[in-house]
Amino acid sequence: MQGALQITLTEAGGDLVPRLVPPRALPLAPLVRGKTPEEVVELLPRLFNLCAASQALALRLALDLPADAGAMAALRRDVLRDHLFRLLVNWPRHLGLPPRALPPGWDQDAAVVERSVFGSARPVVLDDWLARGEGVAPVIAALAEGFAPGEGVGPDLPLWSPEGEGPCENSLAARHADHPILQRLAVRGGRGPLWRAMGRVLDVAACLDDTLPQPRRIAPGRAVAPASRGMFRVSVRVLGGRVLGVDRRTPTDDMLPLALGAALARLPAAKRALAPLLVDLFDPCMAVQIREGGDA
Repeated sequence: MQGALQITLTEAGGDLVPRLVPPRALPLAPLVRGKTPEEVVELLPRLFNLCAASQALALRLALDLPADAGAMAALRRDVLRDHLFRLLVNWPRHLGLPPRALPPGWDQDAAVVERSVFGSARPVVLDDWLARGEGVAPVIAALAEGFAPGEGVGPDLPLWSPEGEGPCENSLAARHADHPILQRLAVRGGRGPLWRAMGRVLDVAACLDDTLPQPRRIAPGRAVAPASRGMFRVSVRVLGGRVLGVDRRTPTDDMLPLALGAALARLPAAKRALAPLLVDLFDPCMAVQIREGGDA
């Protein structure tokens, strides 16, 4: 359990000046020290219940424990559910469009998801897909119209890698950065709202095609696994069959506050109503409270 990310938006000269205060990190050491690996695998996904399947699988790999039967299927289902909720419910609400319920059978019938998200065909040329107006294309088109070129664009951080340290672009768009649609969007307008939104759309296809990145052990006590926001990384220290400590690195850790703060700072004050949508595109794995700070 965590507190909320506090975002205060102040206006200065027609621009937004964001101030981001992350919640205090939950002290993990006293909670896990001395426990068995099996106990820690049960505990952590309950403490941090977002992306629970991803965390559980990464922990098992890091600790060299056998994965539960169907663990990868559960992970894909978690990721797909989060994608559908944002594409069909959250983002339409932010844009003043009618939300849609998750289609019946979404977790059992890939064709149902295919029609709901893509319509008759997956996007190959983005403008053509948007013009068809099928699936979630109207939501993506409305999002694209809401942000002018340069607005809400994040910095060109290094793309995530298992060995990387420090701030990086650990997002769904980073997961598909080599896709032609995202390559063209990055050249045309940088890592902006449309680039991020289409990263989630493309990740739906990865869920349906079973092409999400494979969870893997990258070193003794260290593993990575895909999650619905990017890639999750965990490091566990064990001595004598007892856990000494756990370090978690989430997509939010990699991108907060630098990337989100920079994107909010590139949103004109006149469009501050779009700030909640922009935050949702980054999708922090914690509650968020946005406050108006008035003029600087």
